[in-house]
Amino acid sequence: MIGATTRRAMLGAIAGVSVVALAGAALANHSHASEWDAALSDYHQKKATAERMGATDEDGVDAAVDAYCMAMDHLVENVRAPTFAALTYKIELAKERWTDFPMPEEWLNAFAADIRKLAAIGATIGGVA
Repeated sequence: MIGATTRRAMLGAIAGVSVVALAGAALANHSHASEWDAALSDYHQKKATAERMGATDEDGVDAAVDAYCMAMDHLVENVRAPTFAALTYKIELAKERWTDFPMPEEWLNAFAADIRKLAAIGATIGGVA
């Protein structure tokens, strides 16, 4: 009977660690999702503002375009993609923005960081890593 109790205790401990690891991964990803949502919303708002401005206010348009480009830079470089769909969105932004210029190394580094983070979350929750 001692062996069965020890085995139950060990299995309970393993299950507890798995649940704690899963909960931690879910909370971390939720935090990234909230940060992503806020940065994405900021980017969309600033881009929409720039697109609504008429060509008569060149200085205003330039400032608005600079603002949405800075929001895009922040979204891509500083905010980790919470899902592969978000990472795909970031890559699509890069394809649009850097058609005539080489893509900055910071963006490539950000994509690599997103992939590493998503792979770690997938490994933690049993997904394909």
